[in-house]
Amino acid sequence: MKKRKMVESMNLIDDAYIEEAAPGNGERRWRAVRRYIALAACLCLMVTSAALWLFLPYDKSAPDVSRYADSEYYPLIQELNAVTYLPPTADNNFDAYFSGILDDMFSGEGSDAPTGGDMSPAAPPASYEEVTDNQVPGVIEADLLKRSDSHLFYLSGSWLRAYSIKGEDSRQVGSFSVEDKREMKYSYTSDWEMYLSADCQTVLIVAPYTATDNRAKTAVIALDVSDPAHIRESRRITIDGSYHSSRLVNGELLVFSEFWVANNPNFSDERSFVPQIDTGSGEQSIPIDGIVYPERLESSRYMVACKIAEKELTLLDSMAFLSYSDVLYVSAEHVYATRAYTETIEKNGLFYTQEMTEIACVSYGEEKFERLGTVSVAGKVLNQYSMDAYNGILRVVTTTDLFVFARDPDVGSPVIERKQSADLYCIDLATWQTVAAVTGFAPDGESVQSVRFDRDAAYVCTAIIQSRPIDPVFFFDLRDLDHITYKDTGTIEGYSHALVNFADGFLLGIGVGDFWSTFKIEVYEESDTGVASLCEYVVGNADFSTDYKAYYIDRANQLIGFGVTTNDYEAGEGSRYILLHFDGYELHELVDIPLSGPNDNKRGVYIDGYLYALALNDFQVVFVG
Repeated sequence: MKKRKMVESMNLIDDAYIEEAAPGNGERRWRAVRRYIALAACLCLMVTSAALWLFLPYDKSAPDVSRYADSEYYPLIQELNAVTYLPPTADNNFDAYFSGILDDMFSGEGSDAPTGGDMSPAAPPASYEEVTDNQVPGVIEADLLKRSDSHLFYLSGSWLRAYSIKGEDSRQVGSFSVEDKREMKYSYTSDWEMYLSADCQTVLIVAPYTATDNRAKTAVIALDVSDPAHIRESRRITIDGSYHSSRLVNGELLVFSEFWVANNPNFSDERSFVPQIDTGSGEQSIPIDGIVYPERLESSRYMVACKIAEKELTLLDSMAFLSYSDVLYVSAEHVYATRAYTETIEKNGLFYTQEMTEIACVSYGEEKFERLGTVSVAGKVLNQYSMDAYNGILRVVTTTDLFVFARDPDVGSPVIERKQSADLYCIDLATWQTVAAVTGFAPDGESVQSVRFDRDAAYVCTAIIQSRPIDPVFFFDLRDLDHITYKDTGTIEGYSHALVNFADGFLLGIGVGDFWSTFKIEVYEESDTGVASLCEYVVGNADFSTDYKAYYIDRANQLIGFGVTTNDYEAGEGSRYILLHFDGYELHELVDIPLSGPNDNKRGVYIDGYLYALALNDFQVVFVG
C-alpha cells in the first residue's frame, strides 16, 4: 500500500513539474502518444490483414455439391463436378494479382506486348433420286446436293438454290435464304447440310450456329419446295450443341450434336450441364434416364442424339452420351458412339500404357432409344468407316499405340519404347464379346488412314506419315471368323484417305500421291497373291478435298467426279471439276472444266448424258454422251 502511494506521489510530482514548466504540454503529449499507439496498432492490423489476404493459400479442392442431393441429376452432378472443376492457377492473392507484373519487370517485357484475340401452281409430284454415296444402304446422309427427277437442290452457304434438269437448257429457277440475323449471332454455313424428302416436297436444312446468348445450337429448318420457284420456310426445331452429323431413315431424322459442359458450371442452372431441346414451346432438359455415361468420365462433352419426325418436325425421343463423343457410326438399326481412354498395366517392373476405345450402342428403330450394351477394344477408331455391322457382328478397325515406361507415367517417366500398329476386331452383338481379332497386322509405326467394309470383306489402308508418305492396302477375308486371312499390296507411294468398293471386284483409293500436293486416284484389284494396283490418275501440284462427300461415285456407270484447284502454271492454274470413267482396265478423263469455288463445296452428278457441276457461286452443264 505504501509502495502504491509512493508511485502515485511520484507521478503527481512529475506531472506538476511538467505542467509548471510548460502548462498544457503533458496532456497533449499523452494524447499524441496515444494517437501514435492507436495508429501503429491500426497499421499493424492492416498489415496483418493484408498479409493474410495476400498470402493465405487458396482452397483448391472441388466445391461441395451436396446441396444438390435432391436433384434427379445428383449422381451426374457428382461426376461432372470432379471432371469440370478447374482450380485457380495461382496459389494465393499475391500470386494472382502481382506475379504477372513481377514477371514483366524481371523479364524486360512491358504491358504493351501484343495479345491474341479470340465466324404459281404446285409442280406435279417428283420422284427422289439419291446422289450421295451413303455408307449404309437406306441410311441417308446429309449433303449439299440432292435431286428429284426434275430438279437439283444445292445448298450454297445459307442459300438453297433450285435448278431445272434440262441438259443445256438447265437454269436456276428459285432460291431462298434461311439465315435468321435476329437469332444467329454467328452462322457456320460451311457446315450446313440438307436432305430432300422422299416425296420431293420438303428440304430439311441442318444449320449449326451461335445464338445471341453465345450458346452453340443446331437448327433443323423445313423448307417447302413443292414449287421450286417459290420456296418458303414452314417450320423449325432447335437443339443445344454444335452440329456433329445426322441421318435420315424411314421418315425419321436423327440429329447428333455436341454439348460442352464448361469448367466450374453452375449446378443450380440445368442449362449449364444438361443438354436442352426446344421444339417451339420452350427449352426442356433431357431427363437423367436419357443420359448414358461411363463410371469414369474422360471428358465433359455430350453427344446428343435426337429422333425427329421428318414431316411434322416433332421430337420423338432424345438421348445424350456423356463422354462418348468421338466417333459415331449409324447402322440400319443402331447408333454406335465411342469414347477414347488410356489403360495402364504394370508387368515385370515396366508400365504399359495403351490407347483404348469403348463403344456404346443404342437402338433407334422403335419408338424410343434403347440402350443395348458396351464393349472395349484396344486402339483408337479413325472415323465412321472404321466400324461396320453385318450379320450380327460389329467389325472395328483401330490404330493401336502402346507406350512402355520405366516408372508409373502418372508420376513422370520417359518413354523407353513405342509400338504403333493396327488391329481388327469382330464383336458378337448378342453377347458383346469379341469373337475374333487380328492384331498388329500393320508394319510398326503405321497408323490407319482409311477403311472400307464390303459384306464379308474389309479393306484397310495404313501409312507412315512423313515427308513422302508410303502405305500398304490390306484385304481381309471375313467369311470364316475362325480363320480370318488377309493379304496386301506391299509398300507403295502415297496413301488413301478414302477407300471405295467400286465396280465388280475393284477397289478405289482416293488420296495423296508421292508428295502432299499430289492428288491420286488409284484402282486396286485382288489377285491370288495379294492386292495389286491396276491403274491410277494423278493431278500434280494441286489442292483437293478430303471430305468423302465431295466425290461423286457412280458405280452403275463407273464414273468418279471431283474438284481440284491446280497450281501448275504450265498446265494452267485454276479451280476445276474433273469426271473420270473406269473401263475395267484404265481411268479415262471425260470432263475437265473450270468451276469456281472451294473444293469441299463442289458437287457433280451425271444425268442422261450430261454432267451437272455445282459450286458455291457456279453452275455448269456439260454434254458427256
